[in-house]
Amino acid sequence: MLKLARSNRVIGADFEVRVLFATYYVEYREGARRLLFSAEFSAFGDTALVFDFPDARHWQPPFENDILPDTHKHLILVRVTAAMQLVGTAPDWIADSPPRDRADWGEIMVKARAMLAVTASDVVTICNS
Repeated sequence: MLKLARSNRVIGADFEVRVLFATYYVEYREGARRLLFSAEFSAFGDTALVFDFPDARHWQPPFENDILPDTHKHLILVRVTAAMQLVGTAPDWIADSPPRDRADWGEIMVKARAMLAVTASDVVTICNS
């Protein structure tokens, strides 16, 4: 289940996503590890171009040498997509170039919608943290 905590922060069981409109980033966290996705938000914040550069995807320091397998990158993209939709921003993912684009975007979107369906079936808690 995802919980909406503030208007730009979503908390899952073992992760957190912050949509940072002012700094043009989407931040994904697992414990002390962080990933940053550059983003360009529409004037109303309802859509965003989010940039996924697969060859450069790594944890932020001091964890930049930790391996991030493709299966885990896939899960992260599902979680970020669902979290952004929960805060009311539709993500439009952009890869660095078509030959390197992911072949699993359709699957990512389906899993994100499924994650949101589970969240909607539960009571979404609005936290003031």
